[in-house]
Amino acid sequence: MTENIHPMIRKSCSRKLVAVLIGIVIALAGVCSIIYSGILSNTLQEEKIAFSEIYQTENYNYGGYVYVDITEEPLEIGHYDDDEQYYYITNGNDIYIMICSKSKYDEISSAIKANGTYNLVGSIAHLSNEVIATAMEIFNDDDTSSDPAAIREKFTAYFADIAISANKSATNVELLIILGIFLLVFAIIIILAAGLEYLSYRRTLKKMSDAESEMVYSEMESPQTVFIKKCNTYLTPRYIVSLGNKLEIHKYTDILWAYRFDQSHSFVPVLTNIKAMTSDMKTVSIADMQGLTAGKTQIINQILEQLQAHNPQVAIGYTSEYINHFKALRKSQRN
Repeated sequence: MTENIHPMIRKSCSRKLVAVLIGIVIALAGVCSIIYSGILSNTLQEEKIAFSEIYQTENYNYGGYVYVDITEEPLEIGHYDDDEQYYYITNGNDIYIMICSKSKYDEISSAIKANGTYNLVGSIAHLSNEVIATAMEIFNDDDTSSDPAAIREKFTAYFADIAISANKSATNVELLIILGIFLLVFAIIIILAAGLEYLSYRRTLKKMSDAESEMVYSEMESPQTVFIKKCNTYLTPRYIVSLGNKLEIHKYTDILWAYRFDQSHSFVPVLTNIKAMTSDMKTVSIADMQGLTAGKTQIINQILEQLQAHNPQVAIGYTSEYINHFKALRKSQRN
């Protein structure tokens, strides 16, 4: 980067680098959250309590780990898929409901056959009405005289509509994992977006000679220059200098075609700018603004009018005539 870069360009470039550094910090926070979730999980497993204690204390929203020493092969209630299956289990005294995967069931079954017992560690999960209805059919298999409401009341009184889940981590552990993943995804988005923008600024500045840098510096300091804050764009006597997602510095006379561009997501405007085709047949984005920026139409019109005033030959607007003309022009230049 030359020493003749205008302070506002340098500041805008530095902001991109700061955003990358912030993204790295957020990523480190995400990694720390996931690492700590593992440490917390180990600690909570060491402090696990018997599932029977949950019923004794009626602490059905306990967020730590619980265990059951299973002494008989689980009895299947039903399943959604190989990862979510429901079973009745017993520790020899009481009956509980277990949620686990097929592979975990196979592990439990093999251990009971070999050792006579299996220490299952999991966390509390609340059962859906659909699962309860299926479980009640087996629970009340020997009694067909009771009405459904009485059966449900009896079922809830015994099981409290909860199960021990081998698929679910302790509540705080889950929250830390979710937080860590969210932070990592958010950080990756920031690092990629800001990183690409920073590299774009650096590439643009690297291509500029000292003489060009001095010229742009002088133009941006000119009393005739108009600065439009909402899109961070300078309209100098001879240049458009756009300090948006990418650094774009172009002479008015180098722009062949310009038109308004709007981008929406789910019918909500997210971005408005000007697309401009330059003399080297590249399309660049100028005057980036958020989709809901107030007065953006007036700003776009102001820039296009200024562009046309300095370059009467420029094509303004997105019409089929201009689309076909510049498509053919670009094709001829490639050939």
